[in-house]
Amino acid sequence: MLRLSDEIKVKDINNRYVKLCRNVMWLIKRNHETVLCNPISNSELDIIYERNYMLTFAYLMGQKSGEIKSIYEFLSQKLVNGEVNKYIFLNPDDEAYESRNNLKPGREYFCPDFLIHSSHDNSGEDYEGQYMIMEAKTTSKLKQEDFDWDLFKLNLYVEKLNFDTAIFLIINTPHTEIATMVSNYNHWHSKKLDPTEQNVHNNVVPHIFFLYKRMLKVNRRFMNC
Repeated sequence: MLRLSDEIKVKDINNRYVKLCRNVMWLIKRNHETVLCNPISNSELDIIYERNYMLTFAYLMGQKSGEIKSIYEFLSQKLVNGEVNKYIFLNPDDEAYESRNNLKPGREYFCPDFLIHSSHDNSGEDYEGQYMIMEAKTTSKLKQEDFDWDLFKLNLYVEKLNFDTAIFLIINTPHTEIATMVSNYNHWHSKKLDPTEQNVHNNVVPHIFFLYKRMLKVNRRFMNC
């Protein structure tokens, strides 16, 4: 179920994937930002920046797991990949079918930006070993339709592919704009975006998390770096 977190910090979340991703984001911000071709200075570099960011993210994830024993053991026997094709067929009577066609008519193949899983081949109702999946947006001018499409896909990954944790990583967009886009999302599972449905205590962990790099000094609504 998709739930958003209000006034919540990563350290309070009982989810190792979220904490690990947050730490990698912090490493990029501290040590690698200057070489990533930041699109703030040139909007034409948006695509290059996003690819560079995710390549760096995957590299640091592997490096970090190799350097720290606890993380190595945590990720042992798991595949760490980016842009792996995932096939999701939707019947016309599926609740997600209309939203999919409104966003991307007929799309059945998806390439998530990053994922941690145990196999490329698991499929069907008994999908196992699907641990964490991520979509990322790093553009300095994030559009509502692009935000909606990625959020819709994260819902699909959780409910159709049985991923335990889904993360929406957003860079270069202020949290106030993210909040507005969340409010404007009116596709499949929009009813699950109500913050009043939150339950972040008693080790109840939301399936979908927002991680964003804070640009401005603002009040926290989503988890941030």
